[in-house]
Amino acid sequence: AGEKTYYFDNVGFGDLAVGISNLAIEDLSVFPNPSIDFWTVTADNTVITSIEVFDLQGKLILTLTPDARSVNINASGFPDGIYVSKVYTNVGTSMLRLVKN
Repeated sequence: AGEKTYYFDNVGFGDLAVGISNLAIEDLSVFPNPSIDFWTVTADNTVITSIEVFDLQGKLILTLTPDARSVNINASGFPDGIYVSKVYTNVGTSMLRLVKN
């Protein structure tokens, strides 16, 4: 009785907004996005030391420690939806929005 539906927009984690437009690391990219089964994250001028992937509830669902300039994130086991990735490099940390179809 009396159930209500709430919708949220502009979800953020910590001080960084969710979205590609607020990158702290230059030359960081993700493709394909949206994706069906994987994303490739690349950093042109630095090494990616760690990547954490969260669902929109903030639950950590994957951690990778590649120490490479390019990383493949296997999303084949993820349900369709929007995810947030925290990318750590030698020069800083950035958040990326990842979409799985």
